[in-house]
Amino acid sequence: MNEDLPPYGSKYPKTIEETINRLFIEAPLKDQVRINSMDQDELINLHFSLGQYIRNEYGLWKGNDPLFDQCRVLAGNKGLDADSASMIIITEFWKRLREKPVMRVIK
Repeated sequence: MNEDLPPYGSKYPKTIEETINRLFIEAPLKDQVRINSMDQDELINLHFSLGQYIRNEYGLWKGNDPLFDQCRVLAGNKGLDADSASMIIITEFWKRLREKPVMRVIK
């Protein structure tokens, strides 16, 4: 277990912001750089990797209603499913990565 993570009453983050902060801690730098280098329409390619991690590790399959509710509000869709909620989180993580200076793959 990563000791840099703050203690949680539940193992699941309750907000999108908390989820993104945990992704910054948990995702290897090389993955962060790769995601940052993607175009937004390429993010769907993360559905079966990062998306599955988010769905499983952050409780979207297990009733993490506070996080799910934030995703629903952000999407403007009360019927949002776990797959779509994980894509909302991936997109928000990608946006935050792109705010960081010098997070590009050097070719």
